[in-house]
Amino acid sequence: MLRQASVLLALLTSFFLGFGLLPAHAKPYEHGTAQLEVSLSGQSLNVRFASPLDSFLGWERVPRNEQELNLYRQLRKDLTQISTILSLPSQALCSLQQSQVSDPNHLEDDKTQGSAHQGSEHQDLVVEWASRHGRAGPLRPRRCDE
Repeated sequence: MLRQASVLLALLTSFFLGFGLLPAHAKPYEHGTAQLEVSLSGQSLNVRFASPLDSFLGWERVPRNEQELNLYRQLRKDLTQISTILSLPSQALCSLQQSQVSDPNHLEDDKTQGSAHQGSEHQDLVVEWASRHGRAGPLRPRRCDE
């Protein structure tokens, strides 16, 4: 009977964790660690890049003066172009359809939100790009050693 209860408890816990109904242990914050997600479907290429603000500017806080504010704004402006981070092959004839750069300091009037880790001073800058390619066939991933 005790063994059956243990198995049932393990199954229920797995079920609830799988659906996000119970809190899972969060990974500790890592400075300098970025995430790059690439999705390729038909002629659509979607890219999401998330990185600590510190990796770009050297700080993860609200800008303290006009010079820092100008750097923050210029970074957000530069990141609207995917070529700031990635180089796409010219043969693919990719055209940027949409880009969104988060505002983790909430300094701009737009509604984009960055991800600040709750209860900490850590701020991530998140950029999302959506492109379409005009090449006749589908894009294929290239190996890094090509």
